[in-house]
Amino acid sequence: MHTTELRRVDEYAVRPSQLLDLVREAIFIRDIDGVITLWNHGASELYGWTEKEAIGRTPHELLRTRFPRPLHEIEMEVVRQGHWQGELIHTRRDGTSVIVSSRWALQRNNAGEPMAILEINTDVTELKQAIEELRRLSVELLRSQDEERRRIARELHDATGQKLAAVAMHLSAISQSAAALDPYGRKALAESVGLVDRVVKEVRTLSYLLYPPLLDERGLASALRWYVQGFTARSGIQVAVDVPPDDRRLPPQVETVVYRIVQEGLTNVHRHSGSLTAAIRLTIDSGKVHLEVRDKGKGFPHQRADSGPMNPGVGIMSMRERVKQLGGVIDIESSADGTVVCVTLPLPGGGLWQNRAS
Repeated sequence: MHTTELRRVDEYAVRPSQLLDLVREAIFIRDIDGVITLWNHGASELYGWTEKEAIGRTPHELLRTRFPRPLHEIEMEVVRQGHWQGELIHTRRDGTSVIVSSRWALQRNNAGEPMAILEINTDVTELKQAIEELRRLSVELLRSQDEERRRIARELHDATGQKLAAVAMHLSAISQSAAALDPYGRKALAESVGLVDRVVKEVRTLSYLLYPPLLDERGLASALRWYVQGFTARSGIQVAVDVPPDDRRLPPQVETVVYRIVQEGLTNVHRHSGSLTAAIRLTIDSGKVHLEVRDKGKGFPHQRADSGPMNPGVGIMSMRERVKQLGGVIDIESSADGTVVCVTLPLPGGGLWQNRAS
């Protein structure tokens, strides 16, 4: 090869580190002692430290890394599996925090011994903030829905219900003079009395389904027993209820969330499971509320713990948001033997049950 050709090859030769500078993600390499040996332009842009300032330092000291679990556990996983992925919180040079989606890959020598770790970090701060804002709005929507349900239920019970009761009384008074009516009139009156009676019952049921006054007046246990009784009458599904007695109360926000999850869970049993039975169990232990809704139906496919089906319905998403609203955890397991919804909610202040008088 001529000298001119060799010069051209040398001109177009690009070092790997130069290629990494073309990538927008923050990329750096640290040796087995944790010391940075390579720091690309993307890392400088994200963190504010130049390559010269970063090389020779340890990244977790430089960036004040906050880990999702202890560092030694993550490092053991990297050595065992050769890679790791998760979210980290780093501190930039100017003191601001950044959330990154971090991917680690382990390099080994020919003898199979660990040599270095390649770390690629993508800034997801704005994405996480957007998700958190969406969750906040979702929580506000759920709260607004509960308040609107309470308002509509009160209107149905206090206003519409009272007017229907007055109509029923007037019809009852007219019925005393039914003998003066012709056969058609007597039949129409009897049908009207029956219709009003059914409408009164339907309005009362709708009012209670929207927001049962028992939840405020007597507490969760009474409201759940009332709901289950009506659910069984409407669906034919027998439900076993194991809840604490009425003389102890949970904080109002906890009672509302538990009631709504039971309501949604039993609705799913009726609509989708094909089960003829269901069970509800509510317990408290170490300042936490544990709820379990179980059926023996056909289940549904692609179920994963704490994430629901691959394409979760509005009901399941609503349950998750309600649980997250209180800092709890929801786990859904489904198989051909049935579905189990398990919820754990922390009580404010480690909360003991509140006496009704308190």
